[in-house]
Amino acid sequence: MNSRLRIVLIVVVVVGGAALLGVGALMLKADQDAAVAKFGEAVINLCKGDMTATVSGRLPENAKLVFIDANSATVEGSYQPKLSTASAATSKDDVTHVACVKKVDALHNVLEYGATGKYKCRQYARNLEIGIFDAKTNQQIAFYTVKGNTPPTCPDKTDKSLTKYGTPPEAAEVFRAIGI
Repeated sequence: MNSRLRIVLIVVVVVGGAALLGVGALMLKADQDAAVAKFGEAVINLCKGDMTATVSGRLPENAKLVFIDANSATVEGSYQPKLSTASAATSKDDVTHVACVKKVDALHNVLEYGATGKYKCRQYARNLEIGIFDAKTNQQIAFYTVKGNTPPTCPDKTDKSLTKYGTPPEAAEVFRAIGI
């Protein structure tokens, strides 16, 4: 392959990658704007701060809840759509409580391969930290850690280092943990 063709291919790959990153950023911004429009900036901002792990209150029985992904400041797409109509907030007018969800990768196991341990297989569980906030007072009322599923097993042999991730907990597990 001549050097001119190589340069053209490199430019195409770089420009294509940059375009994909740009589209991803635009989609994230659109999701963030939609969350603010639906639930209000104050609700979204509750999840931008720190959560206190020692708060041990309970979610009120009649709570209208919105799940917010604390990492992306968007409505959490795995749990919010699965809430019952009795528990799901639909707008800033009816939200009473905010569940700020932060995914946390927890090291589950490390396997070393070969006599020198040159290659490793790291296994991580995808756990959730969930802080529940009162939307009117902005106070955190509860904190939960919900363990994710066990990561996939590592192979018996490998000639490269690997990382395996489990899946976050299912909606039913999260709802049971927070009492809805």
